[in-house]
Amino acid sequence: MPNLVTKSLLLLIAFSVLAFAVPAFAGSANDPVSGLPLAPGITPSNDPMSITICGKPAQANQYPLSGNHTVPGDIAWYKAHLPGYHMVHGFWSNRSQDTFFSPDGTKGVNITGVPQGDRVFSVMYLSLKTGLTEHQWTVFSPSNPSCK
Repeated sequence: MPNLVTKSLLLLIAFSVLAFAVPAFAGSANDPVSGLPLAPGITPSNDPMSITICGKPAQANQYPLSGNHTVPGDIAWYKAHLPGYHMVHGFWSNRSQDTFFSPDGTKGVNITGVPQGDRVFSVMYLSLKTGLTEHQWTVFSPSNPSCK
């Protein structure tokens, strides 16, 4: 009987260790560039890009998506998980562009839709040392890179 108790105790300890260790290695719940939360199904898997927005240097991570992500669903998720952030909506190349940005303009998340559909093509997380104004977040596009 003591042998059965010992085996049971060891098995319980092994399961407890695994239960706490596995989530630690499951991946980050935040984007490494911006520190903002990653929506469900997004995992960091690429190197950050250096880009320029409105003449200001920025770091970005772009996550191509497929599957169950819809623009309305992702907008709702980010509204719930980025309290205090502002949102702007636009279109570039027949794709919806919905961008959430921090009150100081230094962090943002852009949701790009597929042409003529409600699925999400990609999500880009952005981080700038010098923030953008609300006007700049609103008017920026590939056809207006200077944000004039």
